[in-house]
Amino acid sequence: MRRRTPLLLPDKGLFLWWGPLIWFSWVPCLLFGQTLGRVDALTADQGLSFRDVTGIVQDDWGMMWFGTKQGLDRYDGHRFTSFNDDPGNPNFLPGKEILEGSLILRPDSSLWMIADGRLCVLDLRNYRSRTIPVRPGDPCSLQGKAVAIDQGKYGELWIVSQREGQQFLQEYRADSCFALVDTLQTRYQGFVSLATDTLGNVWCSSEVEGLSLYGPQGRKLPAMRPDSFEWYGRQLFFTLSFIDRNNEHFLFPKSRNEVQRFDDRTGTFQTFLPLPSVVYHGLHDSQDDYWFATRDQLFRLEGDGELVDLSPSLRAVLDFSQIRGLYEDRTHILWVATNNGLLKMPVKRELFQTYLQDDQAGWGHAIRGFTEDAAGNVYFICESGGSIYRLPGGHGPAEKLELPGQQLGRFGVLEHVRNLVYQAEGEYLYMANHHLMRVRLADGHLEKLEAMDAFLNPVLPNPLISLSDGRLLMGYELNKLACYDPVADRAEALFPESKRQERSAETKCLFEDSQQKLWIGTVDQGLYCLDRNGAIEAHYTTSSRPLRLWNDHILAIAEDQAGNIWAGTFGGGLHCIRREGDRIDVFQKKDGLCDDNVVGILPYDDHYLWISTYEGLSCFDLQTQQFQNYFAEDGLTHDEFNYTAYFRSCQGAYYFGGLNGVNAFRPEQMLGQELNPPLCLARLLKYDQRRDSLSIRSSGFSQPAKVQLGPHDSYFQLEWMLPNFLKPSNNQYYTWLEGIEEDWTFQGATPFIRYNRLPAGHYTLRIKGADSRGNWSERELAVLIEVKPFFYRTRWFLLLAGASTGLLIFALFQYRLQELLRMERMRVRISSDLHDDVGSLLSGLAMQAEMMELEASPRDKQKLRDLSDLARQILAQMRDLVWSIDARRDRALDLTERMREFAEEVLLPGDFTFEFQVGELPGQKKLPVEVRQHLYLIFKEAINNIVKHSNGNHVVIGIGNEGPYFELSIADNGRSGSNPRQTTGLGLANMRMRAGKIGATLEIDRDTGFEVRLRRKAL
Repeated sequence: MRRRTPLLLPDKGLFLWWGPLIWFSWVPCLLFGQTLGRVDALTADQGLSFRDVTGIVQDDWGMMWFGTKQGLDRYDGHRFTSFNDDPGNPNFLPGKEILEGSLILRPDSSLWMIADGRLCVLDLRNYRSRTIPVRPGDPCSLQGKAVAIDQGKYGELWIVSQREGQQFLQEYRADSCFALVDTLQTRYQGFVSLATDTLGNVWCSSEVEGLSLYGPQGRKLPAMRPDSFEWYGRQLFFTLSFIDRNNEHFLFPKSRNEVQRFDDRTGTFQTFLPLPSVVYHGLHDSQDDYWFATRDQLFRLEGDGELVDLSPSLRAVLDFSQIRGLYEDRTHILWVATNNGLLKMPVKRELFQTYLQDDQAGWGHAIRGFTEDAAGNVYFICESGGSIYRLPGGHGPAEKLELPGQQLGRFGVLEHVRNLVYQAEGEYLYMANHHLMRVRLADGHLEKLEAMDAFLNPVLPNPLISLSDGRLLMGYELNKLACYDPVADRAEALFPESKRQERSAETKCLFEDSQQKLWIGTVDQGLYCLDRNGAIEAHYTTSSRPLRLWNDHILAIAEDQAGNIWAGTFGGGLHCIRREGDRIDVFQKKDGLCDDNVVGILPYDDHYLWISTYEGLSCFDLQTQQFQNYFAEDGLTHDEFNYTAYFRSCQGAYYFGGLNGVNAFRPEQMLGQELNPPLCLARLLKYDQRRDSLSIRSSGFSQPAKVQLGPHDSYFQLEWMLPNFLKPSNNQYYTWLEGIEEDWTFQGATPFIRYNRLPAGHYTLRIKGADSRGNWSERELAVLIEVKPFFYRTRWFLLLAGASTGLLIFALFQYRLQELLRMERMRVRISSDLHDDVGSLLSGLAMQAEMMELEASPRDKQKLRDLSDLARQILAQMRDLVWSIDARRDRALDLTERMREFAEEVLLPGDFTFEFQVGELPGQKKLPVEVRQHLYLIFKEAINNIVKHSNGNHVVIGIGNEGPYFELSIADNGRSGSNPRQTTGLGLANMRMRAGKIGATLEIDRDTGFEVRLRRKAL
């Protein structure tokens, strides 16, 4: 085991002599105010359910859990979720007051705690809670009120319960069985503590027996009594234990204001660290530093032995009277539980050396302008103090230069001064406001140089830089730029009168690149590139094409090792003008930059840029194009920096000034990305429009997470978290809904997204994030989303509907077919019955009439003959009717044959000859009954009319399809102009009526005999 020995004393006797000396040797350290990364507080104002926090733990997903005296809180960096014994709370917990230090997270994702004296378990996979029952006398059950709990090396739980003056040490393993290890005597409640080491041992301290050690199998070793104290007239041997990451055992005795450490050589506890009061909590962090908390103070013991009192920094943020616990999370944030809320801070050592920081004011000492003399001393302007400060050798302490107190005109000496320039010739510092001035460093003499007065603005800042040839370039307008030669004490305008612009631009910053070209940043006209003679070579603005800026207000200009020009803008981000001049790359907050207001740029090495902004400091990796950011939480004096307040010394130190002092550092000590834990889902909200209900799910998310949405869920919202709590409001997130979106969408610091009316289907929502420093999460979060369609749009429903429709159509077809077959059978039966029964009767009647005519008197013969003729006419009409309804005669061929037969029966006896012409006709095609019947009756009526009224002797009959039409024509050869005898019959009207019923046109022509023409769609 590694040992820490700088404060270990050989024995107690020597401590009596050397203890006071050691204590007073620590006093300067305790009084020295070292600045931590910024401390933040979380209280009831931010959503904490109760101010008195008793325990802290972080679960496997990265959520923070805080025990309080009013329940349990879950924190995801943006929202608190409360668990308590309120029956109306959906996050029910069978207990309220969480015992201090009793939150234990087990490997099976169950959170154990002691609440109201009961042992409670919360399953973090589904947020279901239960209480461990107490059954006194049952060796496999909890024996009494729980008073202490800890987790061992192998995941087992060690629990102390108390009942009737006895304390029971029990071991709980995964078999849901409590094994009784030992029974301890006690007089008071609460004087017991547990501590487990990395060897599987458990140390139990009680008021009567003192400190007892139990081996992995529960074997008890002889007890020790390293400390005792008086409690209401009784002597108690209870003491608190703390075991660090290296398995070293520390004690916090009640009778002494110190920390003791176990010496395995002597088997005793020796003084390790004296402190002002009794210690209650200890922590060994990932930086190998120790943290010790007394009742109301917090100390950090660093690896080099320096002890730092952090209590003033904590109290400046939160007022509290008791520290109840310490916890370091996975991203190295230290959480401090107090009786008035939570405190958090980074545990890392200071990254920055700071100067002129005012801890009592947000805007303390505003800094402008840096320069360095030949001896390596760094100078800068404290704008709010109106003074110039010097850092001897570049590292302080800061010394104020004494300047004459005279007023130059109505302005102060440093009014509107933004830049300092050192000139080795004469050891001067140059600066410009409404005058060009110089300070002789040897004696602080201040001199005004009148040669430049014509080029300087009396009320605006005048940028000032030193050129490579030793001259000074300055001026508040593009047309007013001028160079000053310090040796010759001569000023010369940069632009000759012939080259001056019609519309000048107010300048903001000046820069000379490695090619001795001048770059001029303006307030509202973008960036100019000039040669040494003042000729404009390029001008970049928001409207220039093809290369344009995102903002015309330029605050900083720099050049990297590759010759690319970098420009910082006011609100437009960081711009890179490539050396080849073929493109401008823009980097903004959505790309990981701290802020879009860039006020300072300094290259480092060949691959990095350090960039100061209005909201932190960024380091940009030119190869990976990733940012790493730093804020006040990391030790900066303030998050907002000033333009012109950035500098790199000859020794490689970097200086950035802001609203509250100077931040100095060496980049090689700060570079390196740190991956964050993976993102995880925090909540899912779904709104069911049909039920008008909002459902909230906060647990049970697997990896990859799966979300199912019903067709009535009109919207859903996913919330996630990045388990980095340094500055969660500055975390950056990107999302990509595959299947809907084509690329990543920048979400800013918003850790949620809502989708409305997402179409049915399967999607994958990908989420990635980076913390406030620009460190990315270990991996992306993938959420599988299934949006179910309405049942009538599902595949199975469509298939079922299609099958049902097909079956219905088939059933209708079968029904129709059976009906047609039934009708045909009925027609055949009717026609057969008429033909056989009625036909035979009519034939018999005609024959009987004819036989009776032979024997009848002359007076009756005519009547019998008429009766016989009538019977035969009726028989003929009946045969036509039988033919028309006989289903066996439905073909087109049957129609033509019947027409031919009728023509022969009627025309030939009347001395008519005829032609029967059959054209294109589908002879086997079945014709509808009404079509066949009406066509035949029209034909029959036409033939009868010819026989009765025509004066011709020849008839031409044509029938067939011609293209898309069917035509039937009947014409005789009657004489032209003849008028057949007019009749009062309905034959022609009936023909037209029948033609209309079958959708045909009928034409009757009497000019050349008698002609009937019928036309309809083809058969």
